[in-house]
Amino acid sequence: MNLNYDIQKIEETLADVVLAGGVSTKVYKGQRPSIAKGMTDFVVVSVPTSLTDLAAYGRCTSRIEMFVKNDANGLKNSTKFSLMYTKLCNIFPIQNDTYLFDIYPTIIPLGNDNEGFHVQAININTIIKTI
Repeated sequence: MNLNYDIQKIEETLADVVLAGGVSTKVYKGQRPSIAKGMTDFVVVSVPTSLTDLAAYGRCTSRIEMFVKNDANGLKNSTKFSLMYTKLCNIFPIQNDTYLFDIYPTIIPLGNDNEGFHVQAININTIIKTI
């Protein structure tokens, strides 16, 4: 076991960078809030996969989910998504003494969440230094 494999620390690091980068003023760790009244956008960062210990380093997938309130017609607000995505691109590469978040993400449009938001997920290969 390695203290650098603490999923909460990975989420905290990613949340801090996303918030500092201005992607959204509301960044949550782990899962979305149950009530999103009054919000026009928010971001959820998580580690939705297992973490693999490879002795010299660890590996997992981190995820950034961007939620954008649907427009007045209930359709995706593409303009807002593009703005948030541009800000997200500007914060990469993300690297500190422990974590390296890859600059080649997998982007997954998740569509309408049936709660008034459209969602896009960005999966990021994450390397965790152990020494």
